[in-house]
Amino acid sequence: MTERFLITGGLGCIGAWAAHELLAEGAEVVIADLGTSDHRLRNLVGADPAGLTRDPLDITNPAAVMACFAKHQPTHLVHLAALQVPFCKADPIGGASVNVVGSIALMEAAVEYLGDSTFAYASSVAAYGGEDEPTVDGTAAADPQGKPHTLYGVYKRANEDSAAVYHADRGLSSIGLRPYVVYGLGRDQGVTSSPTSAMLAAARGEAFHIPFGGRAVYQHGRDAARAFIAAARCDHDGATVVNLPGDEVSMDEIITSIRAVLPGAELTLDDVQLPFPPAVDSTDFARVVGDVERYPLDAGVADTIERFQALIAAGAEIVPQR
Repeated sequence: MTERFLITGGLGCIGAWAAHELLAEGAEVVIADLGTSDHRLRNLVGADPAGLTRDPLDITNPAAVMACFAKHQPTHLVHLAALQVPFCKADPIGGASVNVVGSIALMEAAVEYLGDSTFAYASSVAAYGGEDEPTVDGTAAADPQGKPHTLYGVYKRANEDSAAVYHADRGLSSIGLRPYVVYGLGRDQGVTSSPTSAMLAAARGEAFHIPFGGRAVYQHGRDAARAFIAAARCDHDGATVVNLPGDEVSMDEIITSIRAVLPGAELTLDDVQLPFPPAVDSTDFARVVGDVERYPLDAGVADTIERFQALIAAGAEIVPQR
């Protein structure tokens, strides 16, 4: 039986990479996304690849969500749709509608249509709070205990707790993954997109200032996508949330990796730590999801710059037109 993945937020960075990986395997992909800018998807899979279906789904409409599942009959779900930190801050009600109500609507549909398949969804390192922050060289525990700093983080914590109740009350098994700084082709929105913007600027021969520094955990978009795909395929019983593995490095190391490809890159930074722990315990990922191949940092940065250079040479749209 051919797998059919429904990917909410599929026009985003991780969603586009998930489509890239799944189509290469021969799986069918349904991109459920209200967005109108499909440049990320086009740059990774082309304009009209075989096996790809688009559905302009509004996940805040429970009836529309149920109708989407009934129409497409997905075998797997990867739920990535969300408004990111600055958008939740600017529009708290809209953020709660998409990030919380939309997630609940999808859990309802998953109970009805997914059978024993695992509900794979995106949480975030933003679920951590001030009480979770160790020293700059420390690692926060696998599960956050403190109160999140942002509404986005609050909404993500709400989804983690909701998933636990859905397992207890309705038998829905789920795996939530908490990415940290996702980078790579397609990452052009959100607070932590600036390292990727620096790679794009370097590929264009332009100077760029990165507005934060410190240490963080970096995941290439392809690797994050592979992790969500693997989670959706898991034979899992429970409601589990794990941190996504990656490279724990400083912003100086990111700049060094960029200059390893483009020695003349003109990059500066504000060495200010993000309001999240500099590292989080991700050891449970292998136990829950398994081993997923990922890029070493230098290879991931080089891949990103090379893809940007090819798209620049082709005159492609790399970031959405404002």
